[in-house]
Amino acid sequence: MIHKLFENPKNFLFKNLFKIYHGEIFLFLNAQEFSESLVFELENNLIQEFGRGFALSEFFISQEDHFQKLSLIRKKLYNSTNWIRLAKNFLLNLGFEHKLWMFDYPRIRAIVTEKNRSPLAEPAYYIHRDTWYGNSESQINFWIPLCDIYELNGFAFYLEYFNKPILNDSQMFNYSRWKVEGGYQSQSINKIFPKSLIPISQKETTVFECPRGAVLVFSGSHLHRTLPNWTYQTR
Repeated sequence: MIHKLFENPKNFLFKNLFKIYHGEIFLFLNAQEFSESLVFELENNLIQEFGRGFALSEFFISQEDHFQKLSLIRKKLYNSTNWIRLAKNFLLNLGFEHKLWMFDYPRIRAIVTEKNRSPLAEPAYYIHRDTWYGNSESQINFWIPLCDIYELNGFAFYLEYFNKPILNDSQMFNYSRWKVEGGYQSQSINKIFPKSLIPISQKETTVFECPRGAVLVFSGSHLHRTLPNWTYQTR
């Protein structure tokens, strides 16, 4: 179940961890005051590399240049103490005591228009759980969009499968090898992306809409997938 909330998320999430770990999803539609520092920092870096029309730049430069520019931004931010500080403050402002939690660097995802048509990009759209990538069972995801999200550019959950075993090939995933080959953002053709091995009806998908800067919170155990982007601007 996705709870669409307009209330202030401060302390709410900490008090509702039990529900998150049992499959409930919270979408805070008016959480921009909590996410604005992270959004502002990332947008400034996007503008520096692509210009103010960064969401449309995929149509004016080559795919390779687009990928390389995003890679430069990722590398710059992942080595930035300010980026880490902003992530830490984001969680502290939500009421998470820093001595009780570990957090990953905020990951930057970019889904370009109709990329799903490329065979090389197919793994990015696999139905999966984050835990199949070796992630902790205790993982909680905070997802913040830089643009308005709806069915044509978002992602989908398969809520009925939260507590159901799913036949998958995650036994082939090797995290050490994954890191050597560049992780999520490398273009290596040898990487193993874990995926569901059983057919799952698209009728069972749950999609959502949310505005720029909203905060979506869900367990890393949720079965989900990225949807194709049909909006003609980068998500």
